[in-house]
Amino acid sequence: MDVTSFFLLIAFHFESHTSQECPQSDGSFACCYGHVWSLKQEKCIPCMDGYIGVNCTQPCPDFFYGKHCTSRCNCSIEWCNNVYGCRVLQDSTTELHVQQSLPTRQAQTKSTYSVKCHERRKQKGFPAFAVAVICACLISLFASFMIVYIVLHCYMISHEPAHMSSPVDVA
Repeated sequence: MDVTSFFLLIAFHFESHTSQECPQSDGSFACCYGHVWSLKQEKCIPCMDGYIGVNCTQPCPDFFYGKHCTSRCNCSIEWCNNVYGCRVLQDSTTELHVQQSLPTRQAQTKSTYSVKCHERRKQKGFPAFAVAVICACLISLFASFMIVYIVLHCYMISHEPAHMSSPVDVA
């Protein structure tokens, strides 16, 4: 688990165990980390998918996306969308309307993305890690047999009876 994932999980755990409104130093209340004020609902609500931080103003860090930015993209940074994950170009585009309510103003962003959401594809065949482990085991097994052979060979040579020929008297 890399450091970013660890801190995101800690932040998510801490955020999910706190109330939605946090006291400020001046005695007032504001939305906690991971929440934003909803003018419509008149209360703090969790960030939209793809956003985190105070008032949900920060998009997910690179390679992360979705609710609480806990999902990880399995593609290059250019194709990783903070809301949907890995993007793939299609013939048609989908228009997305993102509306974010803040305590002092209401911002509406209109973006056009070409998005295709997909789960991690199942790999066919053995993954590289499994191949590496199998190769390491085979090499270790071969090395073990070679060591046993060399030790036995040396033992046999050192304990071989000397073949001395005694002089034969021919009379």
